[in-house]
Amino acid sequence: MDLDGAVLWARYHTFKVEAGKPTPQTFPGALSAYWARAVSDTDSTATSWFKYE
Repeated sequence: MDLDGAVLWARYHTFKVEAGKPTPQTFPGALSAYWARAVSDTDSTATSWFKYE
């Protein structure tokens, strides 16, 4: 996550995901960031959806 918009990325959490299965995650209400990104440690095709409420 880029916590302050200065493009200094910090790791928030590592998730283990399985092909074809959703991996829902609820972020803490106090978490504040300008940008989030998802990366894989293996070759893959994946989609990340973020829902902001």
